[in-house]
Amino acid sequence: MTPRKHLSLVLFLAALCLNAGSQTPINNFSTVSNLTLSGGTSTQSVVSHARSYNSVNPTTGYTVKYNNTSNVNLVDFTMSGKTYIRYKNFDTVILRRVANAWEPTGGNKQMVYCQGPNSIDNGSYQIPMPVGFPVAASSNYMQKVMKDSYLNRGVPNLFLNDSTDDKVYNNIERADFVILSGVSTNDTMFAGFVIAERGGNNSFKMAAITAIDASGNPTAFGKVITVNSWSFGNTLFSMSSVIMRKDVADNTLRPYTHSNSQSVKSLFVRFADLGIHRQQKIYGYALMGTDVTATTSAQLLNVNSNTYFPRTTDANRGGFDLAGTPGVFHTNQVLAGHYLNLNVDVNNCTPVLGWTDPEASQVKEYRIEKSEDQQLFTEISVVRAGSALNFTDKKFTATSFYRVKAVMHDGESYYSTTVMATNRCSMVQISAYPNPARESITVSLGSGSHPSQVSVLSLQGQLVNRVAVSESTEKMQLDISKLNAGGYMISVSYKDQAPVTTAFIKM
Repeated sequence: MTPRKHLSLVLFLAALCLNAGSQTPINNFSTVSNLTLSGGTSTQSVVSHARSYNSVNPTTGYTVKYNNTSNVNLVDFTMSGKTYIRYKNFDTVILRRVANAWEPTGGNKQMVYCQGPNSIDNGSYQIPMPVGFPVAASSNYMQKVMKDSYLNRGVPNLFLNDSTDDKVYNNIERADFVILSGVSTNDTMFAGFVIAERGGNNSFKMAAITAIDASGNPTAFGKVITVNSWSFGNTLFSMSSVIMRKDVADNTLRPYTHSNSQSVKSLFVRFADLGIHRQQKIYGYALMGTDVTATTSAQLLNVNSNTYFPRTTDANRGGFDLAGTPGVFHTNQVLAGHYLNLNVDVNNCTPVLGWTDPEASQVKEYRIEKSEDQQLFTEISVVRAGSALNFTDKKFTATSFYRVKAVMHDGESYYSTTVMATNRCSMVQISAYPNPARESITVSLGSGSHPSQVSVLSLQGQLVNRVAVSESTEKMQLDISKLNAGGYMISVSYKDQAPVTTAFIKM
């Protein structure tokens, strides 16, 4: 399996409104590339479509190479100071097709776009693509690409169907993304769906699936919302694309057309945006073009109605280039379902982390994260699957918080509980004298301890005075003449360990 390279892409995060009902741009995110897919590496000699265009020659033999080296997956993103991780992918995608008179179906036409070269080489007739071939049962390539969470593959013009010229037109009225077990949460503001689009400039409609039958078909929906194009965030990455097409009579996908570089952008739709309430189970969502007029469950189920689902959807209302759908994301511990239990023991002044995980067989790696304030966590190590589930932090100097992030083979991830380790071995011994004192007090900060500041606090923890000191300071004198009589605390902060305190009495 090809090693995975991490691309940390941090962009400017604008001030965001978090009121329910507004979708949120994703501007601060991490992607993972170099994912290798099972069966994805494939070299195919195929004849292009008879109506190929945009530098793909019609009815021409090409060698298409799915190189399977850079399948791009969204791992997590940060929004308003919170990190969101993947909770679950979709179990199935169902396309609701309705044939126009000009496109009889049979018209189960399959069209997908894949990241490809900047131009088509009509000298060698080779088309290299850095993505995996979407191996799919019954040649359901569109469903496969949409269900997978790889952002450099997708479906062009998902709801476009307004022309007798079927160049890039589909016959799809509704696309259902289904989670068979359903999910629910206590906090609908911090769990939701990531949706990505090539171009990031098309609006669409969306409704939560609130009930399904035994076969996984939706039977009820939440409110229908319109997601506007301006809701998409900054560019995740840009790519040129090759659009591949399979008609009913074809055996596989064939080169069809080429698209110059376009950006891929994403947004976050929270459960609250979709009208979902606390602990209400949701089974995924349905996507539609913006010309759909259906508002009730009965109307949404009636995809054959030309009233609710017009068959004249133009590019402005249906030209949605959906990228692979990354699934359900949530903040740490918002959604239940994983039980990664973490413990820490401090042995000989060194913390040893150990964890248990019932789903270890499905995990690719465990990422160890560390924080000194329980807010900002930094990855410090990676433990590969199959290794012992423990880690020793040999760079332990201060009281620290730890958590473990499990990353599964399909890109889903989840966190452990957070644990704290206190480094009592390296704590500096400080002293203050004379004690009690009236005018001034001398504070011994410790030899070679690298202090940064000295604070005087009330016994209730309120700051009275603070003085910055150089790292080489070992002893200092504080003026306490203006303090009221009573008890106080001196807290000394250090560069590489937790603060140390001592008490004194002002006479």
